[in-house]
Amino acid sequence: MDVFSHGLWGILAVGRQGAPWAAAVWGMAPDVIAFGPFIASSLIQRKLPQQRPEAHKVPEWVHTMYNCTHSLVIYGLIFASLILAGKKQAAMLSLAWPLHILMDIPTHSKAYFPTRFLYPLSNICFNGIPWSRPGVLATNFLLLLIAYLFYLFYLLKPA
Repeated sequence: MDVFSHGLWGILAVGRQGAPWAAAVWGMAPDVIAFGPFIASSLIQRKLPQQRPEAHKVPEWVHTMYNCTHSLVIYGLIFASLILAGKKQAAMLSLAWPLHILMDIPTHSKAYFPTRFLYPLSNICFNGIPWSRPGVLATNFLLLLIAYLFYLFYLLKPA
């Protein structure tokens, strides 16, 4: 799924904890952490590809970062650390992160950044339908529209 959709889903899922923008950031974090440094260095070097690069042309460290940030095991350590540090609200907002992972499992194929959700304990992943396919992308946007309309008209309605 695209990074901005993850942020929007994060707001819907946990943003009512009082910090919708923080929920969006947590929802986008797995992709921003994994791809952000690569995109930034490509911009600095003026080597940003015009289209999606082939997976084997992306540096191995990006794949490793992707595996780490898309792991429920590693997220579990982050969540536990927040709880142990007494950051309960941050921990609740951070639940947008595993939502991101769960949404990526069926929307990534094995050919391009498969979601190894149990990394580093296992490399298991599913051969999902890529989120970039028009039907998947359109369905995501339609569901976001419906969810936000529901939120605006029913959940924000004055009592």
